Amino acid sequence: QEQVDADQPLGPAAVYTAMTTIWLLVYQRLHAGCSLAKAVTKFVESESEDRPRRVRAGTLSTNTAAYSKARQRLKLEVTEGVARRVFDSIIAATPPTLGDRRVFMLDGTTITLPPTPALRAAFPPARNQLGLSVWPVAHLLVAHELESGCALQPELGPMYGDDARSELQLAQALLPRLPAK
Repeated sequence: QEQVDADQPLGPAAVYTAMTTIWLLVYQRLHAGCSLAKAVTKFVESESEDRPRRVRAGTLSTNTAAYSKARQRLKLEVTEGVARRVFDSIIAATPPTLGDRRVFMLDGTTITLPPTPALRAAFPPARNQLGLSVWPVAHLLVAHELESGCALQPELGPMYGDDARSELQLAQALLPRLPAK
């Protein structure tokens, strides 16, 4: 917790620190369909000893605006660091599959993204005989460790356009991030 909050320091009175924000994001993901309001209510009603002073005092509102702003200010580097630390800790706690070696399965896929101008520029839509599609398409490659099932953060790039990246190109970028052996 201290490392995550040190990666994105806030003032001493901040309630939605980087770690708290990530905890709430994970809580929402693990409780499919959990709204911001439900997550904030759960946080305010939590019984943890290390809750912020305003939560312990019962003076923190369950309004979701502050949490929403905290999600927006969360740095990508902080979330990537947390994902890497979680991956590393799961891998460290899991024995290798083949003697002292780990086995990873590579899985490629595509996802369509909202048709915003920024996403259309970064991930060009598909083109066919009828013209350009509306939906930007991202190409992802994920490495899953066989014993634990844990996934390394995916490599991604555009599926179409001048800068399209093949699964081989994505794999070449991902492989150096795999643990040794």
